[in-house]
Amino acid sequence: MDVARDPFSEIDWERLARTRPPRRRAGCGVGLLVWAGLGLAGLFALGVIATELYVEYLWFDSLGFAPVYLTRVSAQALAFLGGTLLAGAVFGANLLAASRILGRRPRFGVFRELAGPVIPRPVLLGALAGGSLIFGGLAAGRWLTFLQWVNAEPFGLTEPILGQEVGFYLFTLPPLRFLASALIALLIIGLIGTGAYYLINLSAEEGWSGKVVVPGAVVAHLAVLGGLLGLALAANYVVSGYEVVYSNRGVVPGASYADVNAQLPAFRVLTGLSLLLALSLFAVPFLGLKPAVIVAGVWVVGAVFGGAVFPNLVQQFEVRPTELAKERPYIENTIRMTRLAFGLDRIREVPYETDDQLTPEKVQQNRSTLENVRLWDWRPTLTVYQQLQSIRPYYEFVDVDIDRYVVGGRYRQVLISARELSDQLPPEANTWQNRHLVFTHGYGVVMSPVNEAGPEGLPRFFIKDIPPSGIIPIERPEVYHGERTRNYIIVNTLAAEFDYPRGDENVYSSYAGRGGIRLDSWVRRAAFAWFFGDPNIILSNFITDQSRILFRRNIRERLETVAPFLTFDSDPYIVIADGRLVWVADGYTTSPHFPHAHPYRTRAANFNYIRNSVKAVVDAYDGTVTLYVFDPQDPLIRVYQKIFPGLFVPADRAPESIRRHFRYPEDLFRAQAELYRLYHMTDPTVFYNREDLWEIPKELFGPRREVVDVQPYYVIMRLPGETREEFILMQPFVAARRPNMIAWLAARSDAPAYGDMVVYKFSKEKLVFGPIQIEARIDQDPQISAQFTLWSQAGSDVIRGNLLVIPINRSIIYVEPIYLQAERGQIPELKRVVVAVGDRLAMEPTLEEALARVIGLPLPTQPPSPGPPTVPGTVADLARQAKEAYDRALERLRQGDWAGYGEALKNLEAILNRLVAETAPR
Repeated sequence: MDVARDPFSEIDWERLARTRPPRRRAGCGVGLLVWAGLGLAGLFALGVIATELYVEYLWFDSLGFAPVYLTRVSAQALAFLGGTLLAGAVFGANLLAASRILGRRPRFGVFRELAGPVIPRPVLLGALAGGSLIFGGLAAGRWLTFLQWVNAEPFGLTEPILGQEVGFYLFTLPPLRFLASALIALLIIGLIGTGAYYLINLSAEEGWSGKVVVPGAVVAHLAVLGGLLGLALAANYVVSGYEVVYSNRGVVPGASYADVNAQLPAFRVLTGLSLLLALSLFAVPFLGLKPAVIVAGVWVVGAVFGGAVFPNLVQQFEVRPTELAKERPYIENTIRMTRLAFGLDRIREVPYETDDQLTPEKVQQNRSTLENVRLWDWRPTLTVYQQLQSIRPYYEFVDVDIDRYVVGGRYRQVLISARELSDQLPPEANTWQNRHLVFTHGYGVVMSPVNEAGPEGLPRFFIKDIPPSGIIPIERPEVYHGERTRNYIIVNTLAAEFDYPRGDENVYSSYAGRGGIRLDSWVRRAAFAWFFGDPNIILSNFITDQSRILFRRNIRERLETVAPFLTFDSDPYIVIADGRLVWVADGYTTSPHFPHAHPYRTRAANFNYIRNSVKAVVDAYDGTVTLYVFDPQDPLIRVYQKIFPGLFVPADRAPESIRRHFRYPEDLFRAQAELYRLYHMTDPTVFYNREDLWEIPKELFGPRREVVDVQPYYVIMRLPGETREEFILMQPFVAARRPNMIAWLAARSDAPAYGDMVVYKFSKEKLVFGPIQIEARIDQDPQISAQFTLWSQAGSDVIRGNLLVIPINRSIIYVEPIYLQAERGQIPELKRVVVAVGDRLAMEPTLEEALARVIGLPLPTQPPSPGPPTVPGTVADLARQAKEAYDRALERLRQGDWAGYGEALKNLEAILNRLVAETAPR
């Protein structure tokens, strides 16, 4: 019989009781160097942060928006502090509890030999600080989400499934989602980290033998952490229940039958299971692990089955066989909420009966519309401007904008472009002084009417050259802020600032605006030198106390820095207002959190709610930014007004010289048109079957005849039932899988009807040609095709411009400009205009002549040169009268005076008949 062995008999008590000599502090100097290095690194980081904050504050203050910046920084700081403290509390409390639990245990074996913690304290503190700072940074990135939550505004609209106010989904649910996800992440990381800490220390205590004895206190600690995680999971399932309104499981975006009848109940069951799991884990110290393990197994099965399997089974076997019947109320919800979210509910539908009878009387009644048909597409126009009006190689035109002005008492649609300074100077001139002190700004604009061309097929200019000369005076033509400008500049220096070229000489100037930041101290110069990484700001002798530094001169960058919570239109446009040049950009309030609404995706943003709530104006000279609130009823803009009370200005305070150039924005209109293709169908059955789906039409464009979408385009025209012409943005639609036109959408830009939207629907019983069908007819016309071939064989590229659809008085006119560009040349010339009405098609040198052809009016012909007079003076007089009548007919045609044109033709015919009679053989 074996005698029980004493478990302590093999311990060397004398060795354990022996006093150990004090350890040598080897490497103490290295440790000091490490701490000193860390301290210097910390000071360096603080210096960088302080410099960034200082420079940003100066920039916002120069625009009068210092409170805006302080609000943002304060919110970021508070969110960072809150996130850091929360994470530090979770991580620190667990580390402290684990240390005390292990500290109360007697030490034996190798663990005693280590005479200290296995993991060095600096490593633990570093991990604790690093994890806390990371969570603080994540929280700081959500500063706007928290401010929206605090300043939430109601929408006055209830979501139909869960009965919550829509504002809850836009302002309250996003921060709840962040907090629930962050808490789960914190507890999981805390649980893993604490478990790892215990494992390492207990393994060391056992001499790294691979066997670990887990004390009851450790199990209790980890169980409590698991219980807290269970509570966080319960909160997460509550939040997820509200998020079913964003589901994509059904036939439409938003909550579907399976979401409401399977997924939502599953979330509620999982919420209860998570709470039960938390209670079982909290009870581990009293009941042991077995109940918690059982509940955890049930929870895992429930999470897998209820979270994914069960709703998908319901979708597959209950919904799919009778999908329309099951999904009908949810389709209705999505249609209604999408139309509200994108403003489609404001679109009026009007029937539009067409006829192919375009008469001279109709043309005469719509003379202003036809005078403003855009024959110059912006892309060829940009090339022409660059070739004819850049003047010097360091100037360039970035874009061509479309606007309207009153010229000579007539409402004219024009093309306008700013002459900006290129950011790439010629290599021999590309010095620091030239880039930042001398070549600082562009100069003036170029403007031309959309419908006129000279004898050589080039635009007629309303404004041109340097200095700008033309019909609209410009007192401040300098362009310091634009679409191209990106580098910083310093003005009011001892270096002469280039203004504009004049012949073989240059004119120099000095900046007289209040924009920018004065470099009136070495502290500021040093701060900006550090900010831009450019020591020349300190070293240059040209900079004085009166010098100003201008940066963020790009329009989009400037606006997105001032108001990062707004989405800005991709096409800011230049406006001449009271002799100054200003940029206008449309600002949108957007959100991806509108319940049950169809999402819309662009390269800049993804959203399912949008309003054009802001018109942003930036002065091209001094960079002043003004944000006019254009839709004060929008709850999102009301929230931003509460957060930043000094940032926005009421729209009625905008000068009339600027207000008259506000236009319906392209990006918003494009999104609305894209969604309206589907969401004009309000009947769930028609919607489900896509019985009346529309498409964006196609056209041929460019020298390679590429098939592209017809983009929305601005036009001046008189809408049906209106008494005057106005500036509108329009988009044709064709039927899905059929190229014939089905409707056209118009958005009005002129007061007092700004923002009104109308869709004119053609009768389905009558064929209306779509753009691609007209393109095919142009290709098939033998005379036009032969002319295109002749031009191509002569070495010219035939460029097809945009095909415009112009509705007037129940008739549809199709207009396509044709440009020629020599293969070795760079300047496109407007050579022909194609006009189609009904089944008639014509290509002539001018729009007026092409219209006359399709209307059926004869074109005036050049009268023959008179031969020797049989009766002295008679034939010569008749020939002179014929030439005068011919010129009058052409002039009336160009003016759109169709009645006068007809009278001139009759007069010419009478004179020619008399001429024939006089020259006939006797």
